[in-house]
Amino acid sequence: YPGLDLLRSGAVVRSEDLESVERAVPGTVIRIAMISHLSEVSGACTSLVEAAAGLDPARFDARVILPGHGPLEGRAREAGLTAVVIPNEERSMAAASPAERLRMALGRAGYVARLARFLRRERFDLVYVSSTASVFAGIAARLAGIPVVWHVHETLENPGRAVRTKMRIVERLSSGLLYDSYSGEECFPGRRVRHRMVTRNRVDVKLFSTANALTAEERARLGIAPDAAIILTNGQIRRKAPDLLIRAYARLSPQDREGTALVILGEAPEESKEFAVSLRRLAEELGVARQVVFAGLRHDVPVFMRSAAVYVSASRNEALPIALCEAMAAGAPVIATAVGDCRRLLEDGRLGVVIPPDDETALAGALTSVLRSPQEAAGRARIAHEKIMALYGGNDFWRPLEEFLIRVWEEARNGRR
Repeated sequence: YPGLDLLRSGAVVRSEDLESVERAVPGTVIRIAMISHLSEVSGACTSLVEAAAGLDPARFDARVILPGHGPLEGRAREAGLTAVVIPNEERSMAAASPAERLRMALGRAGYVARLARFLRRERFDLVYVSSTASVFAGIAARLAGIPVVWHVHETLENPGRAVRTKMRIVERLSSGLLYDSYSGEECFPGRRVRHRMVTRNRVDVKLFSTANALTAEERARLGIAPDAAIILTNGQIRRKAPDLLIRAYARLSPQDREGTALVILGEAPEESKEFAVSLRRLAEELGVARQVVFAGLRHDVPVFMRSAAVYVSASRNEALPIALCEAMAAGAPVIATAVGDCRRLLEDGRLGVVIPPDDETALAGALTSVLRSPQEAAGRARIAHEKIMALYGGNDFWRPLEEFLIRVWEEARNGRR
């Protein structure tokens, strides 16, 4: 088809350069704009790229739209996708001064206008928005007269007035709602929206189950002893609670902590930079700085998961963390807080240790238990691995999402007629 090689080449194309690109697949193929609210790598953003790459190209022409250049752009290229950059400042207005808020509001209005023009010009049939963190992509789609499917990655427990207002806007703009978790649907049922579905984010179970462990050379570069038991977590933002994990780690007895390393993956987004700096300071204050390794943003996460003696999801708020599923696929014993669907996934502790959120005493106790009883933890991990392989290992993983998108599109098309 005309333009198909360009769209699959992984080129990064600016929106203003696309007027000369012909429609990749004419006719009944659904053109879908997959819009990310961030250009950073996060669970929601990664799932958007994976969904765009996983949709059947015989039925969908998916294009990823980013608010700026960043790591997600590279992920899209690696997946053989075109990443279209339509600039939008990736910063929350909540912490801005009144003058900055006015400037940012004008910038958001400009983004909505540019995005709406682009969506109309490229004649998209459907818009998929990766997160309810921002409503502006949905507003642009409504202005362009295109139905919107919103993916709710959050579990919005006890939302404030501003969040409730935002979610009412999301509900009114949506033709379809996708949820990462049952807990997310319970918190935001979206009853006005006819098409709703709980769907799993993809986990590349083969990649995580067959990865090699960290080499001695890589351990040495990171400052991890060759035989150290790795306690692993992913994320340097407050919601992921790495501060709680550091405090719990410091509470371990010297004997339990000896021969271990706490490894924290990920790079903090701009709005969490100060929090990330405070984590290093906290480790120093608690006397565990030499054993806490900030490994940063890595492209070899499966290698770390395969090397973990235990993976910890200490989140204060979560829907269903992809990283927890990835750790289970890698065969690592897991500890998770009882937020979102984590308790459901771990079957009330049969497949991993479940603890209350924001409880460093409980987390320290769980770490001690796993480190002292590795065989028992490994037994739970084997059962968890089997479950994840069954849930995510099928060849028809994307079929429910495809059928959902087709239903939303067909209803919108018939309605327009």
